[in-house]
Amino acid sequence: MRRTGPAAIRLLGPVALGLLLAMSAAVAPSRAEDDYSMKVSKDPPPPSPEEWKTCAEAKPDQRVLVHVDGIKDDEGNLRVQLYDDKPDHFLAKGWKLFRQDLPITGDEMDLCVPIPKPGVYAIVVIHDENKNGKFDVFHEGFGFSNNPKILFGTPSHKDVAFEVKPGVTKIDVEMKYIFGGRKKRVRRGGRF
Repeated sequence: MRRTGPAAIRLLGPVALGLLLAMSAAVAPSRAEDDYSMKVSKDPPPPSPEEWKTCAEAKPDQRVLVHVDGIKDDEGNLRVQLYDDKPDHFLAKGWKLFRQDLPITGDEMDLCVPIPKPGVYAIVVIHDENKNGKFDVFHEGFGFSNNPKILFGTPSHKDVAFEVKPGVTKIDVEMKYIFGGRKKRVRRGGRF
């Protein structure tokens, strides 16, 4: 039986509640001026759909190829968000350098993220299963660059920051779900 409401929140404890509050703020629908592609014309445009998979010949000269693994199901979108090297900007509203939603195509995906210039960055990936633009902690997943251990609330910028040099930087992000990941079929009595 699935628990919901106040009793379920008490069972989750401060870890999930802190994560819920921080992540919901990070993925709340943003105003047009908060969207990376709408900010300033000097910013590089988002990559074309073919560049999302390979990062081949993508512009600008530095990109991050993000391999996301452990996606629970094929429903909804995968949202990738890029933050700069300032710890105060990490997960703060209005400080995303880039954000893109893509339809989920399987339990793992490769995404190409354009980077304005070489430096230190942080990436957050969210599984927006119901496509509502919000993080629903009870059934949607999340992941961070460097795959930090999450004990209480969100990880620090120091734990997720990584360096980007000219060319393609490859990183892996493992999705995490409060109530478990991809459901595996269980064989019972010769039938699935």
